[in-house]
Amino acid sequence: MDIYEIEREKFLESILPLINPAPNEEYYLKSFCENPYCHFYLAKKGAQNFGLLIVELKYRKLEIFRYFNFSSEEEPFLSFIKFFIQKPQISGIAVFQNLKDYFPILEKFGFKYDADIMMVLDIAHYKKMTVPILEFENINEEHSRFICELKKFCYKNDFYQKLVQREFLDIYCSESIKQIFKEKSSGFVGKVESKYVGVVICIEDDKPEILDIMVHPEMQGRGYGKALLHKVIINLKEKGFSSISLGVFESNHPAHELYKNAGFVETKRLKMMSWQRSE
Repeated sequence: MDIYEIEREKFLESILPLINPAPNEEYYLKSFCENPYCHFYLAKKGAQNFGLLIVELKYRKLEIFRYFNFSSEEEPFLSFIKFFIQKPQISGIAVFQNLKDYFPILEKFGFKYDADIMMVLDIAHYKKMTVPILEFENINEEHSRFICELKKFCYKNDFYQKLVQREFLDIYCSESIKQIFKEKSSGFVGKVESKYVGVVICIEDDKPEILDIMVHPEMQGRGYGKALLHKVIINLKEKGFSSISLGVFESNHPAHELYKNAGFVETKRLKMMSWQRSE
């Protein structure tokens, strides 16, 4: 089976009608065409189309967004995976829960399971923790360099970030921090004797959400992660919020345990798989 990349215009003109999506799904499919990093691939035998794959390729990290099988066979999907794994310019591949039926196939190619665990805390039931004393500053763009360095230190703790080729890690982290401030996120930087040790970043809207808690590797194991979590919870409580949510990867065991011990409860689990090229 042969794999061909198709132009966006061809996808809109001839492939989209073939899929015949529901109106809400058509909206998302068309939005992929506005993403300059999205690519569209067809699995073909002769003139017959057997499968369509929509992916995003950025910083050598490939995320599979949608797959459409035009046959009852597994061969088209297998052909796509073989095609991408053989490309040396791809350092990692992420596959999400919408393709869970194909997870057993991916295991045969060395893909590993993970899950994005959604958790929520009823602030009234917060299990107050004993934490070390930290000084705090409200985060602002002057902290960008420190936060960016923290993200690089936490390289292997993030499902997405670990799939980025190391040569792109600086720009990947820098763009992530720019997006945080663009979205007007809030949070705190923790200090000990005027030295930054960690950061907590959150979104304060109708439903507050913690985006990240990071502690410098040299300062880990001292309870500073708990102190940052405590600070943001108490701050939200004082502002009258009743709950706070977050997402944590199952593979990040220390963070998962921290949130459970604080009283966060799991509400949803989104399974995913990833593959990394050996360095």
